[in-house]
Amino acid sequence: MNPAAVGGRSECGLREWSWRRKMLKLRWWGRACDADDCRLFSLVFRRRWAEVVHGGARLSGLQSMRALLRECGLEDNWVQRSAGVEEGAWSALVASLVADGSRASEVSQRVERVLANVL
Repeated sequence: MNPAAVGGRSECGLREWSWRRKMLKLRWWGRACDADDCRLFSLVFRRRWAEVVHGGARLSGLQSMRALLRECGLEDNWVQRSAGVEEGAWSALVASLVADGSRASEVSQRVERVLANVL
């Protein structure tokens, strides 16, 4: 990726698409966990989650959700099938976790590039 483009995007306060995608997926997790039990969406979600937990549903989108929660250090939320906090607090937590992870990956990529140029 062009370093000038990265710098320009960060100056304008824009994030990478991967950051936005992660944030939206985690916010969806919070809504899915807090959905009313009588809704069809909640019933399907709970059944698919149980299948993934028991080793099935290899092609389920919840497999990637499980990996994302693990990546963000939210493995307990997967096990408990809950967001663990109110919806507004969950959104703020998600934004901060994804932003920290995004910054960490950007820094590690920059370090790798600098080391590659030096060596």
